[in-house]
Amino acid sequence: MTFHKVLRLTQTAVIFFCIHSLFGQSPFDTDLNRQFKVLGSEAMGIQKKAASDSVEILLSSFLSQPQSFAVKPQVEHLGKIAASDGKLNVYSWNYQGDDLLYHYGCIIQHKTDNGIQLTVLKDTRNDIPVNEVLKPDEWYGCLYYAVIVKTKRKKTYYTLLGWDGYNNVVARKVIDILLFKPNNEPVIGASVFKMERGTQKRVVFNFSGTGSMVLVYDPDYKRIIFDHLSPAKPELEGQYQYYGSDFSYDGFKFRRGKWEFEEMLDPRNKNE
Repeated sequence: MTFHKVLRLTQTAVIFFCIHSLFGQSPFDTDLNRQFKVLGSEAMGIQKKAASDSVEILLSSFLSQPQSFAVKPQVEHLGKIAASDGKLNVYSWNYQGDDLLYHYGCIIQHKTDNGIQLTVLKDTRNDIPVNEVLKPDEWYGCLYYAVIVKTKRKKTYYTLLGWDGYNNVVARKVIDILLFKPNNEPVIGASVFKMERGTQKRVVFNFSGTGSMVLVYDPDYKRIIFDHLSPAKPELEGQYQYYGSDFSYDGFKFRRGKWEFEEMLDPRNKNE
């Protein structure tokens, strides 16, 4: 399967995948649920990889249809987030391999003047670089759970919030940017995060795999708000398996086309 293309189906496939029953699961939903059962089972990694590939094929076929844009398949563990401008849906899923690392799949559904465009993101790396613009076939992999739409000078910035279980020791959360070039080619990452030590293309948080981290967008506060992470002891600095919330909050405010870092916020004060 090639990247960044509008998928073309035969007439037979179109008819099959557009069957979406009002009275229960369609054959498509049943097939997709069968693959997700494998992803969540104790099957071998190679079997889970095959199931994830099948999810990608089935879902791509369904999502290439214009009617699918407002419909979410009836699959319990398939994540979908929809942008507020009505032009973007992001689907993502994951499984844990034999190596105990999490592996991810993702399909971006984008409305263009020429119809529905699909982009398949390929999980090809474990490291998450903070200062690289990535193409769809060099994605680092995570589950996206929120999208924030911001515009500046007719350019739309889709800010994505994501979670990466990574391994049994360290978990990650990510703030990233999805942009579309004039030819609708998608890129991941942009120099819009103004930090204390310079500007970054994305923000990555590492913390204990047994803990949790708040990372949300507050529309009333008009900020991305997140836990300030610190090690359990000063001498453990840099050992992220010991990092967790210190019960203070930092954030980002969108100003003049940039997400500007703000330290020590009080989320209860909406007037800051």
